[in-house]
Amino acid sequence: MRSKRLNEIKNEFERGVFLVLYDSAEQKFYRIVAITALILKHALRGILFSWPLYILALAAYAVPGSSKLLLVPGL
Repeated sequence: MRSKRLNEIKNEFERGVFLVLYDSAEQKFYRIVAITALILKHALRGILFSWPLYILALAAYAVPGSSKLLLVPGL
């Protein structure tokens, strides 16, 4: 059985049941957990992917007399 979207539900009883379940505390909790997990996943993936760039930038400012070319990866 395929789930329906709210605008596809023509029966008032089905629409009422859908809205009660959708607005329940349990469903809101599951949505918040899913949103938090997605945000953490994308943030951690971005940090893990680009950590060498942060290290290069820190090295460019921490080492006296270093070239600012450390800020341009790939050269």
